[in-house]
Amino acid sequence: MVKAIIPAGGFGTRLRPLTYTRPKPLLPIYNTTILGFILDHLSSFNFIDEVIIAANKDFNRIQSIFGDEYKGLRIKYIWEEKRLGGVACIKNASKNIDDDFLVFLGDNLSDVNLKELSEFHKRKNADATILLVKSKTPWLYGVPLIDENDYIISLIEKPKDMGLKETYIATGIYVFKKNALDPIEENKFIDHTGELFPILLKHGKKIAGFKNSSYWVDIGDFKNYLEANKWVLESNQGKIISASSNIDRVSYTAASSIIDVKATVESSIILDKSIVKDNCRVVNSMLYENVTVNKDCSLINSIIAENTVIEENVIIENSIIGANVLIKNNSIIKNARIWPNIIVDVNSRIEGAVKHNYLPLK
Repeated sequence: MVKAIIPAGGFGTRLRPLTYTRPKPLLPIYNTTILGFILDHLSSFNFIDEVIIAANKDFNRIQSIFGDEYKGLRIKYIWEEKRLGGVACIKNASKNIDDDFLVFLGDNLSDVNLKELSEFHKRKNADATILLVKSKTPWLYGVPLIDENDYIISLIEKPKDMGLKETYIATGIYVFKKNALDPIEENKFIDHTGELFPILLKHGKKIAGFKNSSYWVDIGDFKNYLEANKWVLESNQGKIISASSNIDRVSYTAASSIIDVKATVESSIILDKSIVKDNCRVVNSMLYENVTVNKDCSLINSIIAENTVIEENVIIENSIIGANVLIKNNSIIKNARIWPNIIVDVNSRIEGAVKHNYLPLK
């Protein structure tokens, strides 16, 4: 049996204001959370018996949600008093593991067959193996140089001016031998896991690249977060709760939500106890719990956090609205981020960020 480590300590600064009111691993994905989706995926393989979740001590509500056992997986927690960074986090969590182990970064989503990944790792007798997928934007990730035997010779992080188009990139899903991380200094802060592999290569460690066509996304920003939810929606064919409501088949609406029959919902997720009233249009968007959208509103490519109220005739496009926000009548909000607990006055026109001084800006 194999153990898996989920580093889940990131603060999700690029996803603010959503991450002011819940840890990044608990952001909704479809009808679960990022962490819930990862655990569901891990539990579907019968060779994984234990998961170690490593996170900031302030994220301890994770344990109250998932407990010490989830769908046949034993769960252990490591609470960091101070942030170790992704690499030290993995090394610290692996101390008591006596065999090969998986790492599945807590902001990655994928449907990769982890059994095939693990078997490939063993066949290659590698110290470390990285899941590789093709990307049309490789300059945003780590790009490996691979030999004819699928071993990685070098890894260039976020390459510039290489004329790259679609090519394989390194994801945040790995397999390690127990002693693979020996070259890493104890408690040395290295935040980005991509920085780990050049160190291992420098120390002569053998790293394999598992080329795969599975879906993968790093939920690091607003665009990728919406993309991940759209992928899960399409994979699950959504869920329609009322045949009389104008809700397309690739939308999910929680059983406790209320969607007026004159409202239109397309490729969207609407969570518990949210309300969408007459003549509203919700497209490629997410409404968290207990959101109220009053008459004649349009929400496109946007995320509305919990307990927010949107009054009548409001347009919101390409925006993130934080929790407990009140947006008053006839407002237009485009390409904006609105921090929690803000009141947007009648007839407002907003682009950019609306922030509080008492919350950090970065």
